[in-house]
Amino acid sequence: MLAPVLVGASSSAQVSCPQTQVVSVATFGARPDDGVDDTAALQRAINESTPGTTLVLPAGRYQLSSVLLPRSDLTLCASTTATLAWTGGSGHLIDAVYRGRADRFNLYNLTFDGASVILAGTGNRVVNNTFRNVNRPAGAPTTDRSRLYGLHLVDFTDGVVEHNVFSNIDTETAIIGYGVSGSRIRQNTMSQVFQAMHFFDLSSTEVSQNRISGVRRMGIEIQGLNLTGAVIRDNVLSDWRYQADQRELIGLSVVSGKGVLIQGNVLRCGAGCDGSERGWGMELGGADGQQIRRNVVQGFSVGIGVAILDSITVEGNAIYDAHAGIFKFNNGPVASSLRIVGNQIENARDCGICGEWTLAHAPEVTSNTVVREAGRWEGDAGRRYVGITISPVAAGAPAMKVASNRLLLEGSPTAGLQGWGLCLCGALGNLTGLTLDSNWFGSTGSWGGGILINAERAAQGVRFQSNVFQGLSSAVAGVHTWLAGSFTASGNQAINVPSSGLWPGLVPTSTVAALPGFGLSSTGTGNQRTLKAALEGGSSTDWQFGDGFNTTTAGTGIRHLYAVDGGQRMMARAWVPHASGGWLTSRVDVSLAGL
Repeated sequence: MLAPVLVGASSSAQVSCPQTQVVSVATFGARPDDGVDDTAALQRAINESTPGTTLVLPAGRYQLSSVLLPRSDLTLCASTTATLAWTGGSGHLIDAVYRGRADRFNLYNLTFDGASVILAGTGNRVVNNTFRNVNRPAGAPTTDRSRLYGLHLVDFTDGVVEHNVFSNIDTETAIIGYGVSGSRIRQNTMSQVFQAMHFFDLSSTEVSQNRISGVRRMGIEIQGLNLTGAVIRDNVLSDWRYQADQRELIGLSVVSGKGVLIQGNVLRCGAGCDGSERGWGMELGGADGQQIRRNVVQGFSVGIGVAILDSITVEGNAIYDAHAGIFKFNNGPVASSLRIVGNQIENARDCGICGEWTLAHAPEVTSNTVVREAGRWEGDAGRRYVGITISPVAAGAPAMKVASNRLLLEGSPTAGLQGWGLCLCGALGNLTGLTLDSNWFGSTGSWGGGILINAERAAQGVRFQSNVFQGLSSAVAGVHTWLAGSFTASGNQAINVPSSGLWPGLVPTSTVAALPGFGLSSTGTGNQRTLKAALEGGSSTDWQFGDGFNTTTAGTGIRHLYAVDGGQRMMARAWVPHASGGWLTSRVDVSLAGL
């Protein structure tokens, strides 16, 4: 189930200070709001406390002009909240790296204002703190990196960073990590930051349920060689900010790693994408076995971009309002399998699934839903759109598998817009071995075509099997039939397609079917929604919001596709099979305000 998730909810959760070996920092002379520098008193409290001590900071503002050096087995905690405010020049508020490491050093309910915190060690807990106003001062040299990051993690093992708030960290990154393993980075809130998170060598670590908004560059960036077992799930990133010196915005970049799971994230670019070159929702690369499942991406130029990988599965994602939904970049090979399965791509401007397949080994494109609404984009009158592009694969590799996809051209035709469900973008027999099996090509407005064959002998050696063409102006078009090459065809069917749009050798005839109207509606408020799918003159069925993503209601044949865009809207699309062999479809946009 793809559950609705909201942007901007507070992630803070007050932590009760441990009640064993409790000592107030006032005992060592640290007193808030008195205008006196508290660095020496706080350092004395850290140095003189025995292991296991909880140092409690009474509420108020503590001034620090130089760095605090932590020790293992200590906790700094405010019973309500306390602020450690930086008043010095170059330097950090807390620096565990200076002493090598500090294990089991905990920070609870504190506000760190004006400089970075650096932690290194095992078993550290950073919970319900605020990191804010960490920016390089005007005129400071670029070599001064002491005020770039909110929280800096180095060789951070078996740690927890959760329920923290990061804001106004606009020179660099809210959380940066080197060598983070076996840890949890979750349920943090970040806003007005240059970049939210950047990790090098992240392993066996979960980055989850964070709420991020107002980013200027990347949301979450993960690099390095040691990325085995990383999990990035259920994060919400929204409303990028654009500045004139930036070309691209990126939601999530994972460019290395083995066995990485990226699941249930919502990436919504927002108005920031309108001024930039729009960037990428996801940039993916790595070693082996990445799983990209059930994410929602909206508004970027490229929804999900695949780079250099050994194997990857892109499954069950919802992508809409991109220029290209899922795209294989031309910067390196996919050495083994590339599976693009069961995704929902709505209103990609130029193409739904496309890219440089010559760099892919045995790509599989199956069971995807790709929809394009005419007139949705400015400039549609002079544009060509293709749902899935097919081109040659890597030398010696098996041909692409393209099966059981639904490719829909929706709405009333727009003059000058050319739309195709699929393009055989090859030539001279270099697609030999390809089978197009059980795909559905349809239009709700009697416009566009099913398959475009773009070059001489592009269909040479291709098998067209059990495909259905419904309501289109043409089933197949492009080069003349005698130039397309020798192909084989069986079991293909056309419904309500004019005879001028048929290829006798591929789709011999078109049947006429009186297809009933099909409507989808929503009732209820909040998360108590009922969706109703109703056939004109026939039966209807109800189901509750949230009962599945890309699933079928038992006994009805109606398939549900949900997409939650992070902006408190859900799009539901339903499909129902028709006795003619075709499909009926309808969609509804649901406001989730109040959740």
